[in-house]
Amino acid sequence: MFSAPSQFIFGATVVAEAERIFALDRKYVLDELGIGLPEPHLGNRECRFFLDSDALAEISTAARNLGNSADALINAAAQYVRTRPRSGPQAGSPRKTS
Repeated sequence: MFSAPSQFIFGATVVAEAERIFALDRKYVLDELGIGLPEPHLGNRECRFFLDSDALAEISTAARNLGNSADALINAAAQYVRTRPRSGPQAGSPRKTS
């Protein structure tokens, strides 16, 4: 079982669209209820949603019975396949010594 702290899982385009829509709600809450909701400071947040090759293999196996839709689903999922960042020095990186 895998567990980790929550990560930002949305791309910049989706975040911009959601913020455009939510800005109207934020204004309504302020005008009608006098409650000011802070605007998010999203900056340049990277989407942290990704799959590893094992997860894509599981999706491929599960999608096998979907007929023609299987390829579209697998191809959509495949765009999120990345390797997990390793902690510590990368292979081949010089190590600092004192």
